[in-house]
Amino acid sequence: MSTDPEFTFCIKLDEIPKGRPLEKEVTANDTECAALSKRFDVQGLKDVTAQLVLVKQGGGHIIKVEGRFTAHVTQECIVTLAPVLETVEGQVEAYYTDIAPVPSLAQEVEMQSESDAPEFIKDGKIDIGELVAQHIALEINPYPRAEGVEFDPEQAKSGDTENPFAVLKVLKSSDE
Repeated sequence: MSTDPEFTFCIKLDEIPKGRPLEKEVTANDTECAALSKRFDVQGLKDVTAQLVLVKQGGGHIIKVEGRFTAHVTQECIVTLAPVLETVEGQVEAYYTDIAPVPSLAQEVEMQSESDAPEFIKDGKIDIGELVAQHIALEINPYPRAEGVEFDPEQAKSGDTENPFAVLKVLKSSDE
């Protein structure tokens, strides 16, 4: 199993100017969309795009990435299993730093906001493609339903549907 990201768009730290933002638009191609749909376990994924702004902060050691993304996802309806097309969109906000984290000796670690504990930049590059992919995964509807379809738990409990074991009951009564 490969651990390489399906959608990669790396930005080198040198590309981000000090004092002004770097604007980037990223779009996944058909191959990347197919690989992401397999990763997310959905029937299809297309039109993945993001508009991002990268800004150096904190003397140039902290990079803030923010922007918006959209994608079209096709999944199975959880009730009818029919294909459901949904537009997924959201915002991205992430922080990175080139200062190596100091290992903590504390037993318990208090959760901090991402701006207080930015992700360490490996190899001098930020993969904004993978960042967008992670945010898309968080926004995908875990229970997609076709339009107008509702699940009725009372009908499922009431036994109004045919029981697959009803045939066995008939066989048992004919043996007696």
